[in-house]
Amino acid sequence: MGQFLGVILLFVLFSSLSFAQKNASTSANPEGQSTTTINASPDIFSNPSLMGGMKAYNDVGRAQQTAPAGSRQFISKDEFFLGVRTQGGFGLFGQVVQDFKNYSPGGKKLTGFYTDDPSISFLHPIYTSDRLIITGLAREYFPASAWAVGGNIYEQAYYLNIVYKMKGGYDLFNQLISRYFSATNYVPSDSVFYEEYTTTLSKLLGRSVRVGLGQQTQVETHNDTPVGKTLEIFPYADFLISKTIFAGPRVYIPVAAQNSVYDAPIGVSISNVMAEFYLQATL
Repeated sequence: MGQFLGVILLFVLFSSLSFAQKNASTSANPEGQSTTTINASPDIFSNPSLMGGMKAYNDVGRAQQTAPAGSRQFISKDEFFLGVRTQGGFGLFGQVVQDFKNYSPGGKKLTGFYTDDPSISFLHPIYTSDRLIITGLAREYFPASAWAVGGNIYEQAYYLNIVYKMKGGYDLFNQLISRYFSATNYVPSDSVFYEEYTTTLSKLLGRSVRVGLGQQTQVETHNDTPVGKTLEIFPYADFLISKTIFAGPRVYIPVAAQNSVYDAPIGVSISNVMAEFYLQATL
């Protein structure tokens, strides 16, 4: 775990300092000469402002997974975050998560609200131009869910986000998420490393509707069971309610599935299709 965290911290530090130095040179010297210092760019860490909001993932269970008695039929995963962000793009915020899960009769689990793991995140810029924006986010989760508390599981994650604003109202978005799960005692099927890669291509239609198509690839390495791999495509639409609120449906269609990935399709079939309604609101 120490080596993994060290790599993340070094990457965050290097990319943050590189961005800061680039902005310092640009703002103090338009010709880009290397004689300026970070102190010449006062706006990098200045003018902090409040950031916050919520994200809601409302998922209907896949038919093949909801058929057994006592299985989960529906989940609403609600994330609430609050923190500060500087004018230069650096941010620090905390997040709490509350799940509502609906189970069919005949099992041990009951329908109701469940606490998920809270986290602290550090947001930092990497590169910004007129059309390309690259940012990173390092996150530490703390055990609060029954699963994490029971196994004394801590989770570290790093998000790499790339947004390219294309001509004609198109946006290309890429996100790579790397996760590490550290536990006191692993069981064979426990996740240790997890990689998720998401790509979306969207088009803005008028002022209030955005449509797109995406892919999501997941690779999950377990303690002592085969590596799980899945690939899904998902068409989606977002309805822009205001400048800071949007919502819309997504339909996840499995294209490939091998072994086990948590909460992912277990096969390629119509019965493994999942519908989701997403809502996001920010300050």
